[in-house]
Amino acid sequence: MVSFIRHFLKLTADLTRSVPFTVIGGYLGAGKTTLINHLLKHADAARLGLIVNDFGAINIDADLIESADDRKISLTNGCVCCGLSSGIEDALDEILATGPDHILLEASGVADVAVLTRYGYLQGLRPNGLIVLADAETVRRKADDKYVAQSVRRQFKAADLIILNKIDLVEGDLDALAEWLRDLAPQASVVPTSRCNLPVELVLGARTESEISKPTVSDDPDHRHASYISWSYETGQVTTLGNLQAFLDALPFQVLRLKGYVCLNDGTRKLVQRVGVRTQIIDAGASAGQTTRLVALGLQAQIKPSDLDRLAHKYLKDEPCSI
Repeated sequence: MVSFIRHFLKLTADLTRSVPFTVIGGYLGAGKTTLINHLLKHADAARLGLIVNDFGAINIDADLIESADDRKISLTNGCVCCGLSSGIEDALDEILATGPDHILLEASGVADVAVLTRYGYLQGLRPNGLIVLADAETVRRKADDKYVAQSVRRQFKAADLIILNKIDLVEGDLDALAEWLRDLAPQASVVPTSRCNLPVELVLGARTESEISKPTVSDDPDHRHASYISWSYETGQVTTLGNLQAFLDALPFQVLRLKGYVCLNDGTRKLVQRVGVRTQIIDAGASAGQTTRLVALGLQAQIKPSDLDRLAHKYLKDEPCSI
């Protein structure tokens, strides 16, 4: 505990220059390994740093591995994986030294994931959300099991985004199952999927400021995400902090991910992030020469870009930018 407090107090002054940190949780068998392999394969040029409990448990796809030793696995796409045998602080230091664009922490099936997210506030890191997977076929049974229910429910109640995986194995009412999860974890958005086949932006978000543009979908037929829709917005006008907060409050819960930079009328700029229904506004320096740029991702059947356009025009166009 003393070690964690010491690291926690070493907060970075500029969170916009730090590395995004995402925790991936879920009970045993929910699909964490499938999701991680999917992210490693389809994160394009992003250099991911992955921290896992042990290498044997994560089972990274063999065609991704370039070299491996007792402490680290180097992957062919520039990503790297470290185990937790020496402690989480040492693992984070080792991963940060490799210059990653994003760090993922794969939690054990019974971990207190809410505690793990606090490491995202350490120096050099920035919290990027807590993703928890649910096995659609067994989640309700496990949530009521006298031996594991407490661990399962605790993870869902801490999540920003719940990935309802393996829906192809369920013959019952998926809408009712998703609604049950929303009742259990009202702060989280629920995303149905099979084999964790979803846009990587849903987990990682936009990687850098220069890449805040409309999320793309792979042409690979095995990884086409027709059920998702993206929205992007850009303006040279500025707004007030109050209007920005009102815009975020007015967003429908069906917006699963949002990220971007918003210029304010006081000459400052804010980095804005939303994962599920939780939002974060971070100081990002002066807005001179900058524009407001936002991207969002949601399920096609639940969200209309025209609705987001109306909200953006209402709240984010206060006055022309003259800075």
